[in-house]
Amino acid sequence: MSFAKTLSRDEMKNIKAGKMDCPTPSCKTTSKYYNCVSRKCREWYSGWDQTECVQTVQSAHKSMIELCGKYYQ
Repeated sequence: MSFAKTLSRDEMKNIKAGKMDCPTPSCKTTSKYYNCVSRKCREWYSGWDQTECVQTVQSAHKSMIELCGKYYQ
């Protein structure tokens, strides 16, 4: 199984903080993807089990790592 670009934690942190436009086409990958709203990456999901990991950009980066870390390493 091959994956598109996996974002680093620093990249995720920037996106979560709303500092970075969605880096399409890597917004959606084979195993990891997030929805782009207003060109910001607002919602993260685990493509592995289709479970919503973090609801909004206001959710803490720490929470994303706790909930999704096994998918985003």
